[in-house]
Amino acid sequence: MRQASSDKYTIAWFKLAECVARGEREKALGVYRLLSHSIDDPAYAIQLEADILLTFGDYVSAGQKYYESALLYRANGRYTQAAALCEHTLVFISTDLACLELVVDLHETLRNHEKIRHFGILLCSAYEKQRQCEKLAIIVQKIVPYLSVDQQVVWLCKATTLLVTDAPQLSQVIQVLLQKALHTLAILDNQESLRIFLANLQALNDWYYQQALHHLHNQKMF
Repeated sequence: MRQASSDKYTIAWFKLAECVARGEREKALGVYRLLSHSIDDPAYAIQLEADILLTFGDYVSAGQKYYESALLYRANGRYTQAAALCEHTLVFISTDLACLELVVDLHETLRNHEKIRHFGILLCSAYEKQRQCEKLAIIVQKIVPYLSVDQQVVWLCKATTLLVTDAPQLSQVIQVLLQKALHTLAILDNQESLRIFLANLQALNDWYYQQALHHLHNQKMF
């Protein structure tokens, strides 16, 4: 009986490969559904479905399934597999926010500083483009320790400027970002960058501009 079951399992895999090779999407998914009942690993089963969907060019559905599979891998403590699936998804859907958020969290768990920096910057860019200023503020502060001083200046200034423009009422968040931006500019010791940042701030909101000057004066940075 075991041999018969094993033979059916092997035949199903061959049948699946044939359907994919012939471009028979619905037949392939039908065979997959039968085959999936024999796969003991739910995360891998969903990953296989995503692979099939990707083969047929259904990038959106494939991305959703890869994300679902990555969540299951993470839940089982298989962080490397989860991160690999997110990175794979980002190859064909580069601005998938859910995948970007997840992959940054995963690489934090894996302590992969280089990838935290790489995907963190991509996530910052996505939030900036969509003007999700509060989320941008959070992720910028999270990834700052992994960035070069130049990169820190860029993203602290961008996050501060976006919040001052779109959410000036978030005074506490802006004050934190503003002070970090000013301190980083002082470390960089680039007077031209500081002048441009202050000029932009003055044009956007004079109150925050005065706060910046007050902080610079108190810290003897200006």
